[in-house]
Amino acid sequence: MSDGESPTASARIRLTLFVAPNSQASVLAAEHLQRALERCDAPAFDLEIVDVFTDSQRLLSDGVLVTPTLLAKELGQRVVGDLSNASLLEYFLESLLKRRSAQT
Repeated sequence: MSDGESPTASARIRLTLFVAPNSQASVLAAEHLQRALERCDAPAFDLEIVDVFTDSQRLLSDGVLVTPTLLAKELGQRVVGDLSNASLLEYFLESLLKRRSAQT
């Protein structure tokens, strides 16, 4: 893919962040993830934020036990916590990009 070219919808990595909206850890996780995506290749990702109080069925169907949880279900990866370790979060996102490119 050349510079300036964004990935097609099917090539993007779907991320789901499960949050409890009144939880400080969930608020921080969303903020940290947004910042990391801005530094990373944001067009390569589709982000869905799931409020576990309004969509509790998703907890069960996606096997989420705690919030906040960041899930890359298609690649079988997840991170739990407030995502405050920026270098670890960026490493996680970059590793998802590498795994996706290895699959194509």
